[in-house]
Amino acid sequence: MRIASLLRYPLVVLSLGVLSAACAGSSAPGFKVTDGGSSGGGGGGGGGGGDDDGGFVVGPTDEFDAGRISGDAGCAGVKSEGKRSPVYMLIVLDGSGSMQSSSKWTASVQALTQFFQQVQGANDPAFGLGMTVFEDSRTSSFGGNGSIQIPIRVVDSAQATALSTRLTSSSPYGGTPTYTTMQAAYTNVAAFNPQLPLLPNGKKVIVLISDGVPNGGATEQNNVINLARQKANIQPAELAITTFSMGVGPIGGSTSSYDPKFMAQVAVAGGTARPNCDVNNISDATRMCHFQLTPGSNPSQLATDFLAAINTIRGLAASCEYAFTVPAGQQLDPNLVSVSFTQNGQSTEVPKSTTNGWRYDNPSNPTKVILEGGWCDQVRNASDGKIEIVLGCAPKVN
Repeated sequence: MRIASLLRYPLVVLSLGVLSAACAGSSAPGFKVTDGGSSGGGGGGGGGGGDDDGGFVVGPTDEFDAGRISGDAGCAGVKSEGKRSPVYMLIVLDGSGSMQSSSKWTASVQALTQFFQQVQGANDPAFGLGMTVFEDSRTSSFGGNGSIQIPIRVVDSAQATALSTRLTSSSPYGGTPTYTTMQAAYTNVAAFNPQLPLLPNGKKVIVLISDGVPNGGATEQNNVINLARQKANIQPAELAITTFSMGVGPIGGSTSSYDPKFMAQVAVAGGTARPNCDVNNISDATRMCHFQLTPGSNPSQLATDFLAAINTIRGLAASCEYAFTVPAGQQLDPNLVSVSFTQNGQSTEVPKSTTNGWRYDNPSNPTKVILEGGWCDQVRNASDGKIEIVLGCAPKVN
């Protein structure tokens, strides 16, 4: 294809790059964009998985898709590089006196320190991390001062050190003022604006990790649940704050000091309930809606389970949103976009669906392609898969 022939069509921009292309058999411009690698590890020590930069890999090509993506002869274009949607995560860790028992604090510090090191090693500008600890020996009644102790930033060497030092220089102390802490956390995360090298326009996430019943009992529990629900359902959706819940405590007995049902309700309200869970279950960890960590006789196992859970949360928080940008003065026909998933050399087109496929963030003015349902899970958990997007060519499946 000659470059001169491309100039007849409007220019289209994907994130950081400008691309021009023609779609055979169509009057609209089209080009292919490839997400280079797995979009995030959903399990065990996945740590987000896939390419460390989490970005689209795009380069020059003259090849045709021969109708594999669209129904046309194919699309070819000059390609550039873009990035998938970033995530801004705040860990809210219970540092109350009860965390001292059953090696819960020791396991938390060990696992989170490893997690900080893993995130640092990924060198990912699409993932920002911060932390606050409430009612530990260094900061009693965090909710009263309204600040995030370690602000959200890209996890470079300095940030990893700051996060780790905040834990290793402290010890459990005090009670469990969960509601006031979460109030302050939501307020500050809502006001957070990323600074480079952390990429803009990301998703905001809070991870509540606790081993106790809030100081105010059932009334405070309900306040926390209602607050999580309110923040998860803010409109427009890009302003919402998702809440994950990790409970650290014994199950199957009294709920006076640790209540797994409360932690499950926080996950449900925060929009992160695990699939097919039972919010009323308090004895079977495999059926709980939150991430349940049950202390036992082996502290090392608790630390291993803790690390696996926080890594899974990182994977679940990210990886199913892919942003694109159309420059001022240009128009994109939302009906001429297709998405496919390629793994082990086999490509399958993803249907457009709000429940199990892909959708736009805003159908009237789209800026992102978002995977939903089983397709989101499949792509996120793939170790060698990639997402391909073609703009300007009609999809073959609906």
